[in-house]
Amino acid sequence: MKKTLAILISTLLVLSLASCGAAEGAGDQDGFVINEESIKTGMPVYEGLKIYDEESAGFSFLYPEEDRITYSAADGVGVYKNGVAELPYLLVLRTESTTMTPEKYFKACDKQLTKAFKGVRSTKIHKTEVDGKTLYMTRYVCTNGGDANVVIERYVEIYDKFYIQYSAFSDTEGEMNTELYYAIKTLSTAKGAYTEGIATSLSPYSQEDTGLSVSLPDLFKVSELTIGYMATGHDTIMLTLLCSSDDYGNPIRNRDEFLQRAMSDSAFMAGYLGAESVTFGEGAVANINGHDYYAYPMTMETYDGYVARKYSGKIYLGDSPKGCVVACYAINDTNSDRDEIAKVCESSVATLKY
Repeated sequence: MKKTLAILISTLLVLSLASCGAAEGAGDQDGFVINEESIKTGMPVYEGLKIYDEESAGFSFLYPEEDRITYSAADGVGVYKNGVAELPYLLVLRTESTTMTPEKYFKACDKQLTKAFKGVRSTKIHKTEVDGKTLYMTRYVCTNGGDANVVIERYVEIYDKFYIQYSAFSDTEGEMNTELYYAIKTLSTAKGAYTEGIATSLSPYSQEDTGLSVSLPDLFKVSELTIGYMATGHDTIMLTLLCSSDDYGNPIRNRDEFLQRAMSDSAFMAGYLGAESVTFGEGAVANINGHDYYAYPMTMETYDGYVARKYSGKIYLGDSPKGCVVACYAINDTNSDRDEIAKVCESSVATLKY
C-alpha cells in the first residue's frame, strides 16, 4: 500500500508541476521575494554528506551519504531514505519561469491534490528564511478515506527566471527534515559550486564592536566570539581576535604587551587555542593591508588522552587603537593536506582589516 501510494504521489506531483509551469501572468514581484543566484564555487562537502551535481538538473546540493538518489526530467532529483518509490522521500525540481508567484504555485498544487484525494488539509502559506534564501511553504495532510495519511511539505524558492521546488512526502510530519534542510541550505545553481578536495573559497565576516573585517575559509566551521572569530575543521584551528585585556582584566594596549604576556606565561596563548602549550619561532615583520604585523611561526601541543598531538602554523600580531589584533592558525602535523590548508589560511589572513 505504501509503495503504491508513493508512486501515485509522484504522478500527482508531475500533474501539479505542469500546472504551475503553465501559470500565466505579468510576473508581479510585489509582496514576495525574488532570490539572487549564488556565484560561490569550490565550496566544501561536509562530513557525512555527498554531492549531487548533474548538469541536467540545473543545480547541485548536498545530501546524507546513506540516502539513495534518482533523477528524471519530470520529477527532478529524488532523495530516498528507504527504497526507491517508498515513503519517505524528497523531490527537488527546477522549472524555468518568469511569472511564478507563491500564490500561483500553491493554488495549482491545491487544485491537483483536492482532485486526487478524498480529504486534504493544508496550512496557510508561510514565508521562511534559510541561510539567506527566502522560501514559501505549505504542509498538506492527504487521505483517501482510510487510516493512512500522506504528509506533503512543499517549499518554493523563486528566482528571476526560474523557481526551485522541494516536495517532501512522508507518513508523519518532519520525517524528511534533515534532507530538506541540507537540500535548501546547500542548493546552488553555480557550476562547480562544490569540490571534494580542499575548498579555497572565503566568505566575508565583520564585527562592529571590534572593528575587525576578514574573509574566512568556507572549509571551516566559523563561530563568532565577543572578541572576534574562531574557525575549525580538518584538524585545524584558526583565530581572528582583538585582545584588549587578559583573563584577569589587565589591559593589553598593543602587540608588544600581548607578546610580553605570551612569552612570560606559557598558558596565556594556550588558553586562546585550547592547547597544553604554545611556542613561537623566530619572527619577522609583515604588512597586511597597510598595517605592520609581527609574524611568527607557531607550534602548539594538545593531548588526546595520553597521546600528544602537535600542530604547526603561524601567528600575526598587529596594533589597533583598541588593543592587539591577533590572527593565527595551527594545523595538525599529521594532516596530509596541511600544505594546501596553510595556503587557504594565509589567503584568509591577507584579507584582514581593522
